[in-house]
Amino acid sequence: MKRLIFTALLCAIVMGLPAQALRGGQATAPQLPPSAAPMPSVLRNYTVVDAARLAQPADGDWLMVRRTYNGWGYSPLDQITPANVARLQPVWSFSTGVTNGHDGQSGDRDQREDRRASLALQTTPT
Repeated sequence: MKRLIFTALLCAIVMGLPAQALRGGQATAPQLPPSAAPMPSVLRNYTVVDAARLAQPADGDWLMVRRTYNGWGYSPLDQITPANVARLQPVWSFSTGVTNGHDGQSGDRDQREDRRASLALQTTPT
């Protein structure tokens, strides 16, 4: 009998059941912590990103690196046009502090190949 009670208590601990429920007592629901700040509207109105949404993103959505699986990087938005693009100005920037990225340096190639790679990266239009 003691072994049965011990086994039942061990199962209750492992399964997270309160011990008094095994003895026939009333189990109380665990107390939830008081609610903190209200949920921001951006999270309340969040639309789940699923396979269908990735395959056909809405015009204003840029859910992956080049926006769509075909990699075109095209945006169907029309606020920026050839007529107003010259008036654009940067409004923010961020420096990571990294100054040696994309320099074309590699220990496996000779200096002439390194120089060609560096020039190619510096002259590639963005």
